[in-house]
Amino acid sequence: MSKTERQAIRRGELVSAFWKVASRGSAGVNVRAVAAEAKVSPASVLYYFPSMDALATTALDGVMEEFYERRKVLTELPLSATDRLALLIQGGIPEVVSDELKWVYANNASVIENPSLQALHRSLTERQVMLFRTLIEIGRAVGEFEPVHPSDEIARCIVALEDSFGFYPLIGMTPPRAVLLQHIRDYAELSLRCSLPRPEDVIARSAASPAQS
Repeated sequence: MSKTERQAIRRGELVSAFWKVASRGSAGVNVRAVAAEAKVSPASVLYYFPSMDALATTALDGVMEEFYERRKVLTELPLSATDRLALLIQGGIPEVVSDELKWVYANNASVIENPSLQALHRSLTERQVMLFRTLIEIGRAVGEFEPVHPSDEIARCIVALEDSFGFYPLIGMTPPRAVLLQHIRDYAELSLRCSLPRPEDVIARSAASPAQS
């Protein structure tokens, strides 16, 4: 195993340790706690990450990238734009608020003073907007959608609704996830003058297609 490979493994172990510490509360996230979790010295942590902010940014980047890639896959399925939009909206609000997501929201205030975190959040937001905007444009081109506003405006509103509704469980607001998703679907249908199928129906049809061909 090369030195580069060993370093990549060690960095991954430290990121994993970071999330384990973060799951116990953001107040206890520091170099010593991460080092103890990873069973290494604090100096070892700082060898791979020059600061706690650098480690936190790397950890957050990994979570955001994974979330984005899961959504991107949905937009590339061999389905109609309407079907893909239904699936994309369904994935915008998590069924379970993970420890990672709790940490992200708990540390939102630090984004104001951290250019690296600002860049990560901007990147994720813009890439999600791009996914929706692309689908809307495809649907408009083939006659599935009739947008009442510019595609970019509709896409940004959908992403903003997802961000707001995803925050609800953490502040004690308890509308069921299905209700929140329906609000987003309602907005999309009104803005695009379309009717979205139920995601479970899309999945069922997709699963049945190979057997029918």
